[in-house]
Amino acid sequence: MSNPQLPRSFQMPARRGVGLCIGFITGVLVSGSAMGAGQISTLNLSERRATPFSYEVDGVEYLWGQGNNQYLESFSLDGQIYDFGLSADRVEIRRDDIEGVASGEPCGVFVQSLDYSQATRTQAADFPADPNGSGNCDVEAMLASRIINRGAVDVFSNTAPDAKNIERIDYLFSYGASAPLLESGMEQVGHLASEKSGNNPVKMAAILALDEAGNPASYGPLVLIGASGCVDPAICYGITDLMHSYSMLQNNPNAPQSFPVETERSMESVGMAFVSLQALGLSPGQRYYGVSLFADDVDSTNHNLLDPTSFPDNTSDDYIVVGDDADIYGGLSGYFAGAALNEVAGSVFLDANGNGQPDDGEAGISNVSIILYSDENGNGLIDEGVDQPLGDP
Repeated sequence: MSNPQLPRSFQMPARRGVGLCIGFITGVLVSGSAMGAGQISTLNLSERRATPFSYEVDGVEYLWGQGNNQYLESFSLDGQIYDFGLSADRVEIRRDDIEGVASGEPCGVFVQSLDYSQATRTQAADFPADPNGSGNCDVEAMLASRIINRGAVDVFSNTAPDAKNIERIDYLFSYGASAPLLESGMEQVGHLASEKSGNNPVKMAAILALDEAGNPASYGPLVLIGASGCVDPAICYGITDLMHSYSMLQNNPNAPQSFPVETERSMESVGMAFVSLQALGLSPGQRYYGVSLFADDVDSTNHNLLDPTSFPDNTSDDYIVVGDDADIYGGLSGYFAGAALNEVAGSVFLDANGNGQPDDGEAGISNVSIILYSDENGNGLIDEGVDQPLGDP
């Protein structure tokens, strides 16, 4: 649809970082706590009715979509509110088959459970169905979606009983995203790592460049997100106020794969950590292309981060349970920003060289108004009659 407006007005959904370089007015976060950085404890959710889906395996009927899908809208950290900003354009899983251990696209999934009996398993959220109709899960779509009451089990484990061949998860912004222009904003924008119970470490790195195929071509430093309970200056999961009864399901670790079946049940809390752009080693105004998650046994000295076949093929957190590894929540593919960044000021300029920074010789653009719209359906477009302007331009 077209959106007629004054020629010097920019229209955009209320999702930060879309096509404009804006200097943000921000404060500086200060914490005197000895606790580790990034530990999140309070979440704000929204809910929408899930879509029913069912299948039967070995006489047990699996009923999905019998409750609500939950979405993380904001969280609190160090007295600040952080709001959902923008989801990644796509999520890519990089796999490396291990002969006799894992091949194809094995799926392990956990989901909020509502009820169970000898003959049925009743799940709250949508089933992440493979669009090909094989019965397998679409793990990439599950991690790309905003639904948080489901996720992937033992993601990086290369050890039975829940062996996988997943070596890296890429959350990609195809056209890039720009860090805040001011140093004071770098701690207030970032990405989330979330793990069931917060007891399995992972590593995260910013994607600094993409190759011609749209795959990561360069990384920033690896950042460890440790198990809950770490102390400053380490980053680790906080145990949040969100707890679910979970059903864990798994299909065949070797191809072909079909519908997953329940392997265990538990009651666990959501562990979650905020990793700021500053912690990821980015600079003010720097353009980057998302983040990748790695197992905690990957390091840039002994492994080529661009080549998942160079990663260890025996990954497992056996000190917890044999074959255990990180249980990664869906719904967190994008970035979150401090509420202070909702107040914007600065200048709009012609970014001739595309570096996201106002350089000498790049003309400023005057008399520009910015109209923010609520993006009700999250599609990144302004839908007439649905998305409404926020405040006065």
